[in-house]
Amino acid sequence: MFNRFVVKFELGANIKSDLNDGVLLFDGVAYKNGRIFSSENFPKSIDDVINADIDGQWMSVVKVNRKKIVSTDFFGFYSIFYAIDGSGNLLVSNNYDALIQCLKDIGVNLSFDLLVVFPMLTSSYSFFDQAFSSQTGCAQIRRLLPNEAIEIYDNLWKIIKKSEKISEPYEDLISKGSLAVKRDLQGMSEMGFYNTQLSLSGGKDSRAVLALSYGAVPNLSIRTTPRFEDGGSLKSKIIDRDFEIALNIVSNYDLPWNCVNEVLVDPIRFDDALDYYRFFRSSNYYRTNLSRYRTSVTYGGSYVELAGGCGEVLRGFWGEYFKNINYGSKIYENRFNKKKCGNYVFAALVKKNARLEDYYQDSLSWFGGEIEQIDGQDFFEAIDNHYFLHRNRYHFGNQRDSWRAGKLLYYPLGKKEFFQASKSVSSDLKMKGKLVFDIINHNKSELHGFDYETPFAYSRYNNIKKNINIKEELIERRKKDFLNVLNNQKKYNKVAYERKSFDLKINLNGKFKENIEICRSNKDLDNILDVVLSKYDPKDWNQKDIKFFTKIDSLALMLESKKTIYSMFVFN
Repeated sequence: MFNRFVVKFELGANIKSDLNDGVLLFDGVAYKNGRIFSSENFPKSIDDVINADIDGQWMSVVKVNRKKIVSTDFFGFYSIFYAIDGSGNLLVSNNYDALIQCLKDIGVNLSFDLLVVFPMLTSSYSFFDQAFSSQTGCAQIRRLLPNEAIEIYDNLWKIIKKSEKISEPYEDLISKGSLAVKRDLQGMSEMGFYNTQLSLSGGKDSRAVLALSYGAVPNLSIRTTPRFEDGGSLKSKIIDRDFEIALNIVSNYDLPWNCVNEVLVDPIRFDDALDYYRFFRSSNYYRTNLSRYRTSVTYGGSYVELAGGCGEVLRGFWGEYFKNINYGSKIYENRFNKKKCGNYVFAALVKKNARLEDYYQDSLSWFGGEIEQIDGQDFFEAIDNHYFLHRNRYHFGNQRDSWRAGKLLYYPLGKKEFFQASKSVSSDLKMKGKLVFDIINHNKSELHGFDYETPFAYSRYNNIKKNINIKEELIERRKKDFLNVLNNQKKYNKVAYERKSFDLKINLNGKFKENIEICRSNKDLDNILDVVLSKYDPKDWNQKDIKFFTKIDSLALMLESKKTIYSMFVFN
């Protein structure tokens, strides 16, 4: 599962008469009614995949009524890229790099789409790593948007919009979403995921996940990372307020700390790590850690990690952020003009430079035009809609990486029903986090009785009747238990990290120069690189430089002769 592949649809060819209607190809991880689907155990219902009525991160190719339909999950967590080859056939892939290599192998001349490349290269901000457009850095390749599917019929193909069912009442959607999460979690246990851990903090997101999973998951354990006053030596008794609240919750319900052992295996060479990194990112659209080691996890079988990760979306995060982005007065004046507001945001995120004036103006026009196509009454609502539907490029992309590491990363708040319920909440109440608080209240309202370390506590939630207080000696005992587990993990990791592996800064230095020379063979990109890299000093690398390198490296692949391994499927 999650293999690199390219599917070739031979347009104009007769559909084989022995090809029955059904699911022709399925990849990813999906959930429905407590069942887990994968490429080996895929859903048989055509309607389920066409209508995206299965949760998770997946793609499918379905044949129905002489048509073939390529679609993904409801949120588009699974990226699909497509292009036309030299013979007019449609190529579809789950990996940007694999599709680039395939096009090069069959003689298609590739070129940069500088309108897209420019903001990626000139901004370290993650907004431009989360595509809101079907365009990519390669002019010949497009990406399928979350609400789209590809329909193929004989020698024709077109992009169609997927239907969204949003007719149920708010409370019913919360109830239905809660039930679906519990079925999923119960089903995971039955499928062999015997260990489930929750990243718990004192905030509302992880508290909502606990409300959904408590009682539905056997052997639920807690994983969290506190900040200590002395920088993490564990000698200090003073810890951050967020962890203190988590301690109260853990102590009250007598939850065990996570004891899953991370087994660090063979150190890897830089080239191997870069391939691994680039594979999961699919050319800058997935976030994964460039680790010193390939990691695998063993502890009586695979395990599930529960994460919040959606609460800021359900309260309208980005719209409010952009209102305060140094262009506040201009944006407020043009509140209902999405294109003008988008231009101000672009100017704030991409620093204007006289030597790049032409690229800047062209990209500015492109950015404003793309923003106008996003659903929403105004710019801020459009950005919030974009943020949720595309945050998978940054956050949910970890699902692929985690599956390879022997665990399933599951986001209970990412349920389709909860997202649909959020559309019924006014902007003001959404900003206060009403939906997440209502999820907690519906499933385990007593969790509101613990303190909140957040300004979004929805006025400490209206129906809190009493606060829950834990005895000090109990909290101290649980803190000691946690520190013992944490110390054991640190001792293990210290021994493992003594084994030599590649050093990020040292190894990237040589590879960086090599890729820059490759990129400079493209005259247009050379003009940008002259400016962007004019003050580059490899001795002073930081995380932004590393992130910039990965962008350059993905673009350089378009000009490299290096082979990318992928599978080819042909449908006619």
